[in-house]
Amino acid sequence: MVKSVSNIVSGIKPIPAVPGSNTPSDEGKVNFGNVLNQALNSVSQMQNEASRMAELMAAGKIDDLHSVMIAGEKADLALQFTLQVRNKILDAYNEIMRMQI
Repeated sequence: MVKSVSNIVSGIKPIPAVPGSNTPSDEGKVNFGNVLNQALNSVSQMQNEASRMAELMAAGKIDDLHSVMIAGEKADLALQFTLQVRNKILDAYNEIMRMQI
């Protein structure tokens, strides 16, 4: 799921400014697509780390159950947060699509 969302995010293009509008220069601006892509990569890394630690725990190479559980919970919370952000974005998109011009 994360890979398909990041493919969609990589296709997001910035909206061009209206000619003659008072917009500041592009200095210091952050591309929303890049921020979202970085966040998705971070969630993916957390999930990979939690899986790796669980495998090491099952193999008997890690004795600290607490660190394994904390890594798993961090990955789970990050995924839940990502899903909620996605839901809010979809709700906003659907609301915009329902607007009448």
